[in-house]
Amino acid sequence: MKMLKIAVVCAVALAAAGRVYADELGAPGAPAAAVQAKQAPGAKEEAQVRYLAGLKYFQAGNYEKAGAEWGAAAGIDPQNADVKAGLEKVRQMQKTGGPRSEKAPAVGLVKGYRGTSVTVSGDQLLFIKKGDRVDVLVTFDAKMEDKDGKERKEKVTSTFLQNVVVINVYKPAKVSETGAVELLLNPVEAQYAALAIAQGDVNIVVRAPGDTELHPMEIASFRRLIK
Repeated sequence: MKMLKIAVVCAVALAAAGRVYADELGAPGAPAAAVQAKQAPGAKEEAQVRYLAGLKYFQAGNYEKAGAEWGAAAGIDPQNADVKAGLEKVRQMQKTGGPRSEKAPAVGLVKGYRGTSVTVSGDQLLFIKKGDRVDVLVTFDAKMEDKDGKERKEKVTSTFLQNVVVINVYKPAKVSETGAVELLLNPVEAQYAALAIAQGDVNIVVRAPGDTELHPMEIASFRRLIK
């Protein structure tokens, strides 16, 4: 069971890979902090982290938080062209639909992210479309340890990615055939997606419109199911 607990922690960490929030990096817009950051080693890297965090908010349609992240990034690295472009996009969105407009940005590849193709069965693709937000699950055989110390294999399912955007869908002619989805992932998520495909069976589950929250997810197993 020790390995199962470790896997749960990894799954939660994975779902949050590449996502850094404002409260972890300090309050945005503080002049003194910005000056110190520009002088400190790694300031450009920190600004890029804030840019990517803002990009996630922008993709979710939360332009207020995106603007806060990009504003903080501009204070750290005023010459960052990506940040400047992001702030201009926020200003345009706020003019047309307000800081929390339901109008969705165009779905496609953006700088800092990767289009990652995931092969899935045709029946999973019946109700998935471009622009949907999905979670990605993998089912695999895990090595577990009994109370007496004996090792055994048990099939488990883990949610290893949460709230990722579908940027393309290939639906096969027949439900019984194989299709694919292209997901917008950061580089770390893309690596784990490739690992999951090689390790086990991948399933895609669709989120309700507007649901962008991340939650800790325990790994599912038949042993837990029948308790």
